[in-house]
Amino acid sequence: MAEYVADITEREALMSRSLNGDESNHKYVPRRQIPIDRYFAVYFIFLFLGIASLLPWNFFITAKTYFQYKLRNTTAPESSYSDPATLTELQLLLLSYLEISSTVSNLVCLGFTVMLVRFISLKKRVVLSLSLIILVFAATTILVNINSDEWQTGFFGVTMASAAIINGATAVMTGSVFGLVCRFPPMYTQSVMTGQAVGGTFAALASIFSLLGSGTVIESAFGYFLTATAVCTVALLAYALLYYFEFSKYYITETDENHLNAQDSEGLMSTDHLGHIEFYTTIVKKIWRQGIGVCVVFTVTLSVFPAVCSTIRSGDYQPGDPWSDKFFIPVVCYLFFNLGDWIGRPISGWIQQPSYRHQNLLFILCLFRVVLVPLIMFCDAQPRSLPVWFHNDAFPIALIIILGITNGYFGTLNMMYAPQRVPLGQAEGAGVLMSLMLTLGLALGSGLSILLIKLL
Repeated sequence: MAEYVADITEREALMSRSLNGDESNHKYVPRRQIPIDRYFAVYFIFLFLGIASLLPWNFFITAKTYFQYKLRNTTAPESSYSDPATLTELQLLLLSYLEISSTVSNLVCLGFTVMLVRFISLKKRVVLSLSLIILVFAATTILVNINSDEWQTGFFGVTMASAAIINGATAVMTGSVFGLVCRFPPMYTQSVMTGQAVGGTFAALASIFSLLGSGTVIESAFGYFLTATAVCTVALLAYALLYYFEFSKYYITETDENHLNAQDSEGLMSTDHLGHIEFYTTIVKKIWRQGIGVCVVFTVTLSVFPAVCSTIRSGDYQPGDPWSDKFFIPVVCYLFFNLGDWIGRPISGWIQQPSYRHQNLLFILCLFRVVLVPLIMFCDAQPRSLPVWFHNDAFPIALIIILGITNGYFGTLNMMYAPQRVPLGQAEGAGVLMSLMLTLGLALGSGLSILLIKLL
């Protein structure tokens, strides 16, 4: 039997203040009591959906060892496929082009989501996009065992196309999930953001464990991509469960009906009368600082991660050495960044500084992160023509961890604050727009990464 609470949730309290600014005196009274999220089941479902939303991207970029093997110089000894001295042009350009194909597709598909959010149901968008991700990941898993030495350029193209399709579908799913979670209390937005960081950490650990295994690169990659397929399948089942819990059903299907009447007479909550352009224009006026802030955060991050960070060589590099040659990049670049990102995102739910009221200070701090770019550039990233300032491994480790923590913390604060500044009827639109700005940051950062690689 469902249990209920009488108190208004934090989400409703914040929404009541956002109707006419921070100091709104309007009361926001629910027509009935709100179900409890028993055992935090819905919270963990959104956490898992967050994992699935960035897991496809993370599984592609952390599979660098596999792609380097597939695109290796076939005239050189097979064991030297990751040796900087024998890297092919396709190996050098892989991550930068992977970022571009993925994020451009992501941006285009998310743009369509913004236009269609009021016309295609959220359930259809999430189910169809997740199903497409599962199918393409299954095809990628099958491709692992196909010998591509004679058609490496074709394999490169297929990889770019697969990444584009998966990330395009992920964009639709992610934008829709963010639009949905913005109808819930802010802690659920933080849950999705934390899940994304967990997904990155999971992918990094899966990559490291695959290297620790006794199997070949091909055998490890097969299990790696098969894991991604399974996780996305579970995410689809988890999403379906949202329609069975009373708590999530309340926010998905009943919130508007229960709350619109309280303010409809004053025109404060209803948005159905707004045209499509006017609907988004009113949202942008209220959340533009958060939108640009999250865009800048991810532009800075993607400009150096993973393209530059994954080329940083240990100061004690020796060919064939287990740590400096095999595990340094998977651990320092991917694992440490994602752990930092994971730490930063849940902290934003406990320590919210700058606070909701100090949005200008948050905006400035997001811009200030750009100083991390030149600092990381002057680590020992190879190949390069620029001088190296930081030879000791402690510098790239510290900088990458800081990059991850600030990415998670400032990105999540912006994503949490934005939907609190609009009426409930515009919450889904605000969530989709914020997801669009996040993706725009990924695209801009990906483009900059190619320039930075060339500047090295």
